[in-house]
Amino acid sequence: MIYTQIIKDSECFELSVEDASMDFQHLRDLSDIRWCLSKGNFSWALKFCRTKPTFEEYKNIKITSQEIKNIQNELKLTKNQIKRVFEILKLAIGDMENPEFFVQYKNEIKKRLYAANRVAFFPFLKKKYPFILIDGENIQIGIDKFTNENMPKEEGIFLNSYQFCFI
Repeated sequence: MIYTQIIKDSECFELSVEDASMDFQHLRDLSDIRWCLSKGNFSWALKFCRTKPTFEEYKNIKITSQEIKNIQNELKLTKNQIKRVFEILKLAIGDMENPEFFVQYKNEIKKRLYAANRVAFFPFLKKKYPFILIDGENIQIGIDKFTNENMPKEEGIFLNSYQFCFI
């Protein structure tokens, strides 16, 4: 009821809630998904809830900044809430038992989180900290494990399935 009034109000720019509880956020997610789908946004979600997409179809599901602006104007949702609805719907249609789908989804979320928190990570980017990539997973290593004699000189060294890198 409140939401329909807000949508009609031309002076209201967006509906935002600061420091929402987990229960409220869950309720809001469900409500926003319902509103988005009822207004014809994310039509791919309705298509793929009946038949699961192929991996190629899944990779090609993206949201553009223009789509975000259109939804913001129409439903007065925040940009973050629109992205949240998009990610929830993408999770719902994907075959997360299939490792390809899971890795694709996980990497998209990691990119978004890194981009959103880039400023918080900045102090760590000024120094070089050793880490190992094992099957694509970053594992931090203490600096005391390396000495000047065995410290790799290149940005990354491959040993079997391990990649030693410095950031």
